[in-house]
Order: sequence, then C-alpha cells, then structure tokens
Amino acid sequence: MNPPDSAPSLALPGRDTRYSQVARALFDDIRAGRYAVGDRLPTEAELQRRFDVGRHTVREAIRQLRNAGLVTARAGRGTTVTAATGTRRYVQSMNSVAELLQFTRATRLALLDRGEIIADAALAREIKGPPGQAWFRMALLRTAGGDPKPIGHINVYVRPEFRGIADEVEAHSIVFSRLEQRYGVQLFELEQELSAVRLSALEAKRLLAARGSPALRIVRRYFSADRRVVQMSVGIYPEGRFSYATRMHLSVPG
Repeated sequence: MNPPDSAPSLALPGRDTRYSQVARALFDDIRAGRYAVGDRLPTEAELQRRFDVGRHTVREAIRQLRNAGLVTARAGRGTTVTAATGTRRYVQSMNSVAELLQFTRATRLALLDRGEIIADAALAREIKGPPGQAWFRMALLRTAGGDPKPIGHINVYVRPEFRGIADEVEAHSIVFSRLEQRYGVQLFELEQELSAVRLSALEAKRLLAARGSPALRIVRRYFSADRRVVQMSVGIYPEGRFSYATRMHLSVPG
C-alpha cells in the first residue's frame, strides 16, 4: 500500500511493452489533471502521432486503461475518463495446478451457507452426473487483501460423504487439496469452462455490485481416476475485479 502522501500507481501487465508505456503516459496525464473525469482523450489518430505508434498499440493501451477502471470507450463517441485512480483487479495466471494453488493461497474464502441438495436436470448436466443425485453445496466469497469488495462468489459441490470439508474451508481456502489430504481422494484431472454472464440479484447483493452487470463465470470439475466428478466449483467474478491469464507455447510447422 502506498503511504498517504505518495502518488497512486497503476499496475499494468507487460510493463515493458510499447502499449504499456503509452497507457502509463496517459495515466500520468489523467493523474496530473490534464484530462479530468468526464473529459475525452485524444482520438486514436492523434495518439498515434503523439507517441509515434500504430493503431494496435493505441487500442491496446486504451484497453489497459479501461481494464483498470480509468476510462470507457464507445464506438463513435471516443474514450472518456471515468476515474483518476485505477480500481484493483486481481489477475490469476493458471498454466498449471501449482499456479492455481498459488492463487488460492493468496486469497481467502468466507463460508456463507452450506447444505445438501439434490441435483435437478440443470445441475446434473453441469456436474456431468445423473439427476436426483445428492451433493453437498457450499456458497463462498473469495476476497484478497484489504479490499472490501469480494473478488468472486463461488458455489462448491462435493459428494455428501465429504461434507466435513466445510469445517475447514475458510482456514485452508483450497478445497480440492483438503479432499486429498483428509479423505485420501486422488484427483486425476481438472476441467475448466469460461463464459460471460450477468450477475443475478443474489450474486450482485453478495458481491456488492449492480444486478445484471457483466461477470466472468468459471466452472471447474475435478475428476478422480475412474472419471467421476468428485468436486465442482462455479465461480462468478464481476467485471473489473478479476482477470484470467494463460500462456501457451506455440510450435509452428517449418
């Protein structure tokens, strides 16, 4: 955290890239008052000339500012300054299970409610199991640092015989590793699905966000060696609080 008299900073991915340098220069302009809240930034063409860069670099820099909560950009209406300091966004990089563990250890879980449920047709399709099967559900909030706004709302489903995990989830914040340690369950495979959704009334209330606002939905299914789903989580992350990053090594045929 910055000391009270220090200038706020802007954390940007790829800080050595040209677009991050442009984004930081524009952020400094906003912070210095050259562009006040409600002002429009120069056009893409003007920014290209000022920084001697291409259109892609300018657009990527604007995207970084938009992700930081500093500006809004609308086609035909330009880019408008909406804040003088950026909002906090938690970035998860998950290129391995080890990085997923690092992410969960760096955050905290708060248990909201729990109880056994019977899977209806919709939940059964999500879990990839038969309708009418019993599951134990835990509703959780994930937070980071001292930020009063949660990162996300998560529903975790485990088989009823593992319900005791609810007594430990807040202290450990890593459900699947506790399943392995406490119950000897060997998790064999992780499957993920990402999609864009809008917050329901309950999710918005719990996440201190506006109902119907955009969010990222992440479904994770944990399989045992016999291909049964042992645990499933459905995480809802409001726009502007969470980013998901992956890295792939490409092999291009010669």
